[in-house]
Amino acid sequence: MLGRGERASDFLPEHPLPRAIEICGWTLLYLGVTVLQTWPLAAQITTHLPDSSMARLDLLHIGWSMAHQSRALFESIGSYADAGIFFPAAHSLFYGQTAIGALPIFAPTYLASGNPTLALNILLFVGCTATALSLHLVLRRATGSNAAGFVAAWTFLMSRWLLWTFVPSVPNYSL
Repeated sequence: MLGRGERASDFLPEHPLPRAIEICGWTLLYLGVTVLQTWPLAAQITTHLPDSSMARLDLLHIGWSMAHQSRALFESIGSYADAGIFFPAAHSLFYGQTAIGALPIFAPTYLASGNPTLALNILLFVGCTATALSLHLVLRRATGSNAAGFVAAWTFLMSRWLLWTFVPSVPNYSL
């Protein structure tokens, strides 16, 4: 039984479409900021990697590792751990970072294009955008304020240390 002043529609969940449109809008905003913050990387997305002192070493190893894992998962799962690095050691994939958590973003791009540079750059852009969006949504949920979520995401995206030094060297950490 409904009480005084209550309507049945008060108890129905709100329609998810406006919320999905809002989330898409925030996602596009944060992706745009990520691209602008890392410019001119987006203009050279298929040929250039981020250039920071740390990115010159770790990034190449992570790119190689994730490319090997992508091929092994979809071509021959039996060779997954035998990466061929540090020969003659067996199961050498696990001697360094595997970045396996980033494979759902890296692998489709790499397998479709065969270009690890493109896949690493997409991983960087998607990872930073997803982290900014997550910060926004968590803070909005905790405070009820879109402004608080925006400030958290903006703070993350404006940190030059994150987008120009640390995260480009290990883009799997952007997730």
